Amino acid sequence: MKKLTLLLVFWVAVLVYFAQIACAEGHYQGGITNIRDFVAPPEEGFVVLWYNPFYMTDDIRDNNGNKIESFSGSRTLKLGPGERITVDVTGNLSIKPELKSYTTQPLLAYFKNLNMLGGVKYGLIVAPAYNYLNVKVKANLTGDVTINGRHFLGVNRSIKVEDSASGFGDLMVRPVMLDWGTERYDIVTSYSFYAPTGGYDKNDLANTGLGYWSHELTLGGLLYFNKKATALLANATYEFNTEKEDSNVTPGQNVILEYGVSQYLAKWLAVGVGGASYFQTTKDSGSGVFGPNNKSQYHLVGGEIVLWPKLHKFGVQLRYFYQYYSESTSRGQGVNLTGVIVF
Repeated sequence: MKKLTLLLVFWVAVLVYFAQIACAEGHYQGGITNIRDFVAPPEEGFVVLWYNPFYMTDDIRDNNGNKIESFSGSRTLKLGPGERITVDVTGNLSIKPELKSYTTQPLLAYFKNLNMLGGVKYGLIVAPAYNYLNVKVKANLTGDVTINGRHFLGVNRSIKVEDSASGFGDLMVRPVMLDWGTERYDIVTSYSFYAPTGGYDKNDLANTGLGYWSHELTLGGLLYFNKKATALLANATYEFNTEKEDSNVTPGQNVILEYGVSQYLAKWLAVGVGGASYFQTTKDSGSGVFGPNNKSQYHLVGGEIVLWPKLHKFGVQLRYFYQYYSESTSRGQGVNLTGVIVF
């Protein structure tokens, strides 16, 4: 019990430290992962988790959390997971951007018991993705404006720019995942990277890839009660990125904190509530940084329901999330439908 207490104190201290150094951009989006998916399953072998997140927004916030509706000068608008709109206005622009995105992403996982330290499992995950995005920018212009390299000139003129993209996205690989599990807790740490295998062009509004590599370190896990019927989640992800292709911009580093509680109501039915907090800890860097260089953050809440039509073999998970506060990025909502197959 003393060892468990020391581990939990260390774990909480790390999470608090991450929160203190934090003030969106990055591959990992907090709030999409289901609560019990953060840890390894009880059995060894292969598991497929097929994620299908949908996200939509028409609301971009400034660095004070206020909705951006009109402005002049130079500005970079961060819209959803990695999409950026660069706008340079001489005059005044009232603007309404919209984003709808859908991803289908199978997480192909393998877990093996290492027979050490009383129950450590090793995990390997590979997750290709196929993305669809639609981006619209509607605006009323007095003066002239350049949007992602497209120039418009007019007085009291209404303009509309739209772009769609579909195709394979960036590839996520988690070569190392270690889970130390007992009947009371699972403590998990991992390293992952995202390879820029998706399509990216800095002048396009919609891209299926982000155009850079990301590296992630995680620490977290679940604390169990009532013979694992109740689980408390705390997880921290630290993400740093390489230079974005053809842009001379390196996106800032990020910390994502996730938390929640999951409760089994029956062997085949579980529900959960939780949230996530995303902080950009360093500013974007490079000669291509456009307009004010503010750090992003968002906070969200969500709920989930988990069904096991075939117990511990096939499951279906539905999750909803809502961003209730954002700074220097979009504020939106989404759902994620996940299928789970255990071999």
